[in-house]
Amino acid sequence: MPISNDTIDKIKDNINIVEVISEYVDLKPSGKNYKGLCPFHNEKTPSFVVNQEKGIFHCFGCGIGGNVFTFLMKLKGLSFLDAVKVLARKAGIPIYEGTKGEKDLSKRSNLYRINKLAAGFYRKLLFTNEGKKALDYLKNRTISIESIKSFILGFAPDGWDNLIRFMKKQSVEITDLEKVGLVVRKKNSEGYYDRFRNRIIFPIQDSIGRIIGFGGRTIENRNDVPKYLNTSDNDLFHKGKSLYGFYNAEQYIRKEGHVFIVEGYLDVITMHQSGIMNVVAPLGTALTEEHIDFITRYTKKIYLLFDPDEAGEKAALRGINLLHASGIDPFIGIFPSGVDPADFFSRYSIEEFKLLIKGSLTGVQFLVKYYTKNKSNYSAQEKLSIIEDISSYYKSITDNIIKDELINEIARNLSLEKSIVMEELNKFSKSMVKGSLDKVFSPREIDHKKSIVKKELYLLLLLLNNLDLFDIAYTRLESNHFIGKWTKRLWNIMTELYQNKSLDIPAVFNRFDDEGFISFISGKLMDDALFMNPKEQIIDLISYLKERLLKEKLDYLNKMIRKAELENDEEAVEGYLTEKQMYRNELKKVELLRSSKSMI
Repeated sequence: MPISNDTIDKIKDNINIVEVISEYVDLKPSGKNYKGLCPFHNEKTPSFVVNQEKGIFHCFGCGIGGNVFTFLMKLKGLSFLDAVKVLARKAGIPIYEGTKGEKDLSKRSNLYRINKLAAGFYRKLLFTNEGKKALDYLKNRTISIESIKSFILGFAPDGWDNLIRFMKKQSVEITDLEKVGLVVRKKNSEGYYDRFRNRIIFPIQDSIGRIIGFGGRTIENRNDVPKYLNTSDNDLFHKGKSLYGFYNAEQYIRKEGHVFIVEGYLDVITMHQSGIMNVVAPLGTALTEEHIDFITRYTKKIYLLFDPDEAGEKAALRGINLLHASGIDPFIGIFPSGVDPADFFSRYSIEEFKLLIKGSLTGVQFLVKYYTKNKSNYSAQEKLSIIEDISSYYKSITDNIIKDELINEIARNLSLEKSIVMEELNKFSKSMVKGSLDKVFSPREIDHKKSIVKKELYLLLLLLNNLDLFDIAYTRLESNHFIGKWTKRLWNIMTELYQNKSLDIPAVFNRFDDEGFISFISGKLMDDALFMNPKEQIIDLISYLKERLLKEKLDYLNKMIRKAELENDEEAVEGYLTEKQMYRNELKKVELLRSSKSMI
């Protein structure tokens, strides 16, 4: 465990999961639980449940669940260590460096420190003679000094080793600079050179404000140099997951209830300084599933504000496709020809921007408009071609209401009956999917194994839900009584925590490193059936597991006895019979346990 279990337990005991989650989700009391709309998927009826007593949450719509650490990890895209640090600050509990786990945390903190040093280096240079050209460029793009400071903008000077020499004075190892993507190893010789040279620098922050990477825009007009350059992907930074400006925008996204997604750094900054704070941008790449997954944790109302050119339209179509696959129909803002979001406010007022947003198209409307080109008459073949083009988008839509809207919009634009459009879309969308089994089991084998593991899991859920009864199982079961991979691990974690007198549900979740399994059992733990005669159910299941293992051993001994008899090995037969009698006596004890369960 990267951080001592005592520290994690102390944080957990001083944090109220309902208070933490309420900062992001509007929770309302519901019996012994709290309910709200899930931040992890699109829903209209609350299925997200938080149990304060157990310190867990679970969404019965999408299946995600866990403890307070899991929630922050999922919501903000944090590692477990980072979630611990955030909650430690909330709880006022210090995390000291020096132990095995804190050393790992210290190494990661050092990488953040290096990025912070680099940002300071670039920022200082922007306001020198070397950075004058870059500063003038930003001023010409109407970027204010306040925005430059707010977004920590800087300048990387020309030259191959300016940053390297600066970092050397700060006692930063060159290998650590490589880890955060600030230097590049030379191909044909030893040594390194600065990744960013003669570029305006845009530091990229994560959801809690740490600098995780950098974007650089060249101030030269050269075809052999890319206009934009990002830090290479590393342990801190993943271009396909990060959204520029999110740290500045998060509170405003929650407040306004929607987000504007634009194409670039300057679009974000310009809109921000114009009073539109709830705006983010992907980092020089198209929107990804990871971007959508992240931003929809905060809002399901999304506006795509891309440049009014062919590339912008293609980007909007890709975004619509991804959002439709997530059950969301976005809004598409249509800018005047030749005007992108970064330039809009130098020509138009904030009131005109509000009118533009009010006149936004839905994703469905934009999609149909793009393929129909607003013609008034279409031939039969043109109608078929348009429906075929749209069918690939139709296929990816997961929400039936959005599907229905798309069908209606196509029918209206092409003057067709809705039933005909639906029939053609379904025809074009049909595909044959073939698969094969990786392993071949007989149905009997599969059903038998599933039945055993299901009982194992049910026992462990009962014990988690009734921790005061754990001693009944602890004194009677061992790891070899469990055959399931996950149930065996869960049992081992629970026994270890029990031995350390720190067994509770959040602690179990912290020790378990499989998110899917945690989400699964968090949902099961909300089941009221776990409160019905728990002691009797636990003893029945303990008896079942002990009996199953003993019968397996007896079956094995019977085979060995037959073999020894065929080989006339009387000594072996006698030994096996003695062992067999011992297991029979154990079976009788199991029968007594089952019959006396009400007395325990």
